[in-house]
Amino acid sequence: MNPRSIEEIRRLLNEALTFNKTEQAKELAREGFFVARQKELLGPMEYFQGELALIEDDFDVALKHFDKAIQFDPADGEVYNDKAICLAELGYEQEALDCFDQGIEAAVAYAPLYNNKGWLLIQMGRYEQALESCRKSLKYDPGSPVVYANIAAAQEKMNDIEGALSNLERALVFLAAEDQEARDWILSRIENLKGKQGEGENDK
Repeated sequence: MNPRSIEEIRRLLNEALTFNKTEQAKELAREGFFVARQKELLGPMEYFQGELALIEDDFDVALKHFDKAIQFDPADGEVYNDKAICLAELGYEQEALDCFDQGIEAAVAYAPLYNNKGWLLIQMGRYEQALESCRKSLKYDPGSPVVYANIAAAQEKMNDIEGALSNLERALVFLAAEDQEARDWILSRIENLKGKQGEGENDK
């Protein structure tokens, strides 16, 4: 059986992290590092080491690996993306936004940069800007369940429950049928929002 490509491992790793599947994410990061080392790909080796540190919430160590990865490949949008997430977790929100923007400049078609910038803007209470950024992500990845879930999160914060429900339903459409854990997570959010919707109607 041929090993998975770096690109495929990265895609699966991003999904695992998004839906909080920590053990799967660790396994994928280790697999990615092993494949990168076999192929002597220095940038990806640093990237996957950074991912392992990120999963363990060791953000300072992760940042060092991501900075080295960027030195090897300054056009790798995914590294900017995860570096920005580290900065955000450390509380450096403006630096994180700047890093997302640097990544977008370096890799304009890398959709997660826009989506995760939207995620950070949601945390900062800038919901309109978050929606704008997430919708830009759909231009490059129109079938991403993660983006629709993020759009729904912004809409929920804006009390647009109907819009949030609609986008969570879209997320289910694009989510792999076998990914039951992620489906259960989204279905739980839908149930919760329907409860809020019912409370709102009762208050009228």
